[in-house]
Amino acid sequence: MEPDYQNYSLQELLEARSSIDQQAYPLRYFKICQQIEVAANKPQERQVLKDRDFFSRLVFVKVIMSLLSIILASKLYYAFSEGYISWKGNTDYFVQQSPQTYYFLVAVHFFFLGFFLVFVFTNWWIKKHNA
Repeated sequence: MEPDYQNYSLQELLEARSSIDQQAYPLRYFKICQQIEVAANKPQERQVLKDRDFFSRLVFVKVIMSLLSIILASKLYYAFSEGYISWKGNTDYFVQQSPQTYYFLVAVHFFFLGFFLVFVFTNWWIKKHNA
């Protein structure tokens, strides 16, 4: 007995397509793909697809921002513990030799770290998307 895919929502159809064995049930897989095409043309289902796409992009960007925050935080930790900060990987600026450049680079790192952390921990982009 085959399930009736016409009563499934788009989300349920997508889950069914991802969980079905395409080699074992090619006809069932084909029917699910057809129903997904039909369901995707409905206006309320289009919004579900857009929201799903937006959420996956948002998660990806937040993961990247989290990794960048970790890198910047570790650079700032080493800058304060060792007394120097490196720029572009080959130039070291020591706090005793060039304090203005050292503190400027520390401020730049703090600015970007703050921006990344605000982006990761706030839902401002989600509120803007839903508005």
